[in-house]
This record gives sequence, structure tokens and C-alpha cells, in this order.
Amino acid sequence: IGAIKYEFGEGSFRKHIEQAGRKKVNIKICKRKNLSFDLDLPEDWEFLKTSIINNVNFDNQIMQEIKI
Repeated sequence: IGAIKYEFGEGSFRKHIEQAGRKKVNIKICKRKNLSFDLDLPEDWEFLKTSIINNVNFDNQIMQEIKI
């Protein structure tokens, strides 16, 4: 956490990848059905916490991967 600047809005994923490359930060892209929405706004984070983390299908492995 903190290795790259947080980016929000259109193109934020690409910006994160580019920053990681410039700073030589190793990245891991986690492709999960339950994570396939855009996490840009505080409201999106609230949606993640209430709709997915509390969902039975969101298992501990995923929470560990994204370090929740």
C-alpha cells in the first residue's frame, strides 16, 4: 500500500499499471467474477463492503488476496 499514487475515474486501471511499471513494483491482477466492477468512488467501496464481502460467495481467499 502506498507504492503508487491512487488514481480514480476513467483510465485509472491503466494509470495504476503504468505507475507500477515505472516504479518497478510487482503487480498481480486478480480476475474474479465478484470483483468485476469499477472501484473508483467511496460509494463503490461501500458497495464492495456491503454487497460482496457479506456475500457467501466471497471467500476468505479473495479477501486475503486483496488484503482486506
